[in-house]
Amino acid sequence: MSKLKDIFKKINDEILLLPDFQRDYKWGMEKQRNLLSSLLLKFPIGSSLTLNGKSTDFAARKIGELKQTNQEEEFECEYLLDGQQRTTTLYNALNNTYCINDTVLKFTELTPDTEEQCKKELKSLLSKKANSIKVRWFLKLPDGSDSTNAISDLFGAKKLKFDSKAIDEYEPEDITEIIKEQRFDEKNTGVTKWYSPFYEISFLHRGKSQKQFATDFVENCASEGLLPLFLIGESTDNIKNRIITRVLEKIASKNSQAIKDHINDDFSKVEKYDIDGVFDEFDNMNQIKEAGADFNVLLDKVFESLEKTWVSDVYNYLLNDLYNDYELLSIKTNDIRRAIPIFCHLNEGGMKLDDFDLLAARAAKKEEGDTEPYSLSEVVRSIMVDKLALSDPLKYETNSSGFLDLKNFDSIEDGLPTSYVKSAILAVCSLLAHGKANQFFENSPIELTKDKAKSKALLSLSTMQIRDNIEIAVKAVLRALAFLTIRCGIYNAKKLHYTLMVQPIAFAFTKDEHWNTKESLDRIECWYWSSLFSGAYLYDQSTVVIQDINSLFRWLEGGGDKVIAARKAKVFEDSDYSSKALLTMQGGEPPREGIRLAILQFVLSKDPYDLISEGVARLRSYDVDENTKDVHFIGANLIHDHHLIPLDIRKGLGATSEKVRNDPGHILNSPLNRVYISADANGKIGSLDPIRYFKYLGEAGAYKSNILSSNQIPDNFTEINTESCDDDKVLEVIEKRFAMITEAVGSRLLELKTN
Repeated sequence: MSKLKDIFKKINDEILLLPDFQRDYKWGMEKQRNLLSSLLLKFPIGSSLTLNGKSTDFAARKIGELKQTNQEEEFECEYLLDGQQRTTTLYNALNNTYCINDTVLKFTELTPDTEEQCKKELKSLLSKKANSIKVRWFLKLPDGSDSTNAISDLFGAKKLKFDSKAIDEYEPEDITEIIKEQRFDEKNTGVTKWYSPFYEISFLHRGKSQKQFATDFVENCASEGLLPLFLIGESTDNIKNRIITRVLEKIASKNSQAIKDHINDDFSKVEKYDIDGVFDEFDNMNQIKEAGADFNVLLDKVFESLEKTWVSDVYNYLLNDLYNDYELLSIKTNDIRRAIPIFCHLNEGGMKLDDFDLLAARAAKKEEGDTEPYSLSEVVRSIMVDKLALSDPLKYETNSSGFLDLKNFDSIEDGLPTSYVKSAILAVCSLLAHGKANQFFENSPIELTKDKAKSKALLSLSTMQIRDNIEIAVKAVLRALAFLTIRCGIYNAKKLHYTLMVQPIAFAFTKDEHWNTKESLDRIECWYWSSLFSGAYLYDQSTVVIQDINSLFRWLEGGGDKVIAARKAKVFEDSDYSSKALLTMQGGEPPREGIRLAILQFVLSKDPYDLISEGVARLRSYDVDENTKDVHFIGANLIHDHHLIPLDIRKGLGATSEKVRNDPGHILNSPLNRVYISADANGKIGSLDPIRYFKYLGEAGAYKSNILSSNQIPDNFTEINTESCDDDKVLEVIEKRFAMITEAVGSRLLELKTN
């Protein structure tokens, strides 16, 4: 076993190296975030394999870098043969790998010229790094504001009570949303971004001191409720290590004030916070007044102690329990001949058992009355092979035989579901079983809780509970996917961005009545679009999904729709997700993938006309087999995501299409400049100016207006050409499309609510 701090020291001392035959760093943000969430909960995160050797044995690189280092002298070292992605991720996330102190301080005279020299050196450092680690990691903590109520409170910030046992109740997927990356690179120096090392250089070159920068940094962190993970690894006598505690103190102060505002003058609410017994001699407010004491002064004393204890506990957990004491399984060898088979065994060994395997083993236990072995895998496989019977409303809407064939469904392997489909089946199975055991379905006030969808609850089910519910769960998830395909424009199973959204739909469809009733289908679609366009799943999805499983099911059963009404009011209003400024690329940050897909899929859900010239044809998110009349999924490459104003149009304006494509903030990459079209249409339109192809659409222009309106495209898109494609013109047309799409979504929600 090796402690993190010891591994990091070896990296800093360039004793632990990466042999140059290793592949480059490849992990994207999601994998990095998943690893960090496991680390924060002290879950095991795999092993590493190192080879003891000498610096002259192999050409080598520093951990996290792309280029070889020049080792002129021979010295003893360790080569990291397996575990590069994990080790690099942890090192980059928990250490200030882009520290600029040495870069700045070696220039005694701070001038504009030396500022450029500093930035040049930093750019040189960044150029050696993989793009996906040009990032600084933070933790988002609740800070007393309403906007943070939805995020996981891992460290008990809201109550100012750190509870290590409470941390044990979390699973990694519960906290991924609180782990935030802030990106920067050498091409876009981002001097206006307070978290960027380029900003720090500019700040210091304005004549400010390191202490002043630290104060500025702390204020920025605290204002956004962000704790800088990358500073945990600073030495204890470094000013930046003090930043961690200062940010914690400010966040504690905000939460403290929120609690005190809630307490107001209510003496009965004080006791659970008074850990030092400040109020022990008093029973009520009158006694405090009679003693001549000041309630608010005493309350401040209570919370000063709470804040101090909480800050200390969180800091010690991060620094000691994680950074200093967390251990990784480390396998070492001195023989390269032995290292190779070990490496192969680690990477090509047996498959890790997952929850499905363990559930299958439990379900296979022989029960009284069994005449033959029970195989959960075969039960699930048989359901996946059979056609799914569509409800009458969906059969009518598709004009089909009334069956869904899983043809072109790309989340099946060896007949079994994979990825989020498998996870949804397991979650629904567990929730069904626990719901039945707790009378959830008996119109009781009981609500299902998040823990009932987790591994622990799933694996606590009895053999018969698993057998009784797994078939219902599989069919319910397939029903949900059929609904999303037919009603919501999800033409491919991998195009559902917020994958947890399948679970409330599937849970609702465990009841046949909701699957077979048009009113229920309309309500579910209303929930889906309201949630998707309001950004409801932007934060803490694991908490939101269990709330929705409860509230959506209750609404379908005749309960209230407060959740839906609140979300409808926020549609296209979230400044971090779906606002007009963000979608028209005027919001400072590029829009997220979720809202891009949401707009494309909403338009597709209305069966728009395809952008073809020789005739008219509807584009749909599903297909109907000509022979069997069964509904099935569209092939993965038959629908294309098309730029209405092509990127190539900027070639004549001094920018290559590749440069535009790689700039997520470019106005031509707005979600409002995108539409789904058929592969055939995409092949013919290519990168033509809109003015060159729009007027010929639909039998040489006869159906142009139908094609435009069905795709929510305003007429002025048809006027765009190379000569009239400046940013102001593009902004004008995408603003009009924003108006059309928001109106269409609003109308659809109203229609679904009133049906």
